[in-house]
Amino acid sequence: KSDKKRDSKETVPVPISPTVKEGYLQKKGGERRNWKSRWFVLKHNYLGYFSKPGETTPKGAIILHSAAVGASTRKAFCFAIRIPKRTFFFCAQNKTEQNSWMACIEQCIDNLDLSPVVDDSPLNP
Repeated sequence: KSDKKRDSKETVPVPISPTVKEGYLQKKGGERRNWKSRWFVLKHNYLGYFSKPGETTPKGAIILHSAAVGASTRKAFCFAIRIPKRTFFFCAQNKTEQNSWMACIEQCIDNLDLSPVVDDSPLNP
């Protein structure tokens, strides 16, 4: 019985796109509002986050279409990504990492504005 149940939970393959940047950031929670360390993977049209490196199923993903990124004064080395329904807050280890993440995310957003919308995020395969 357990094999049958396990087999019924098939995973949907996620299209593979090149990784732009990856690493740990602190993320402010949406419901509990506490800060948690997450492993982030930036692709060309989304920012996925995981509990740790190597995981294949993200805890969530932020679609970058219609997003904006900018510095935040909530904490040191903090920045925000605004999408139409929510603002996400992140903190990097230092100013260099903060600037690097913001520049990479901004570049992805700019590239999306110049190309047709193709959503290959893990939440919308």
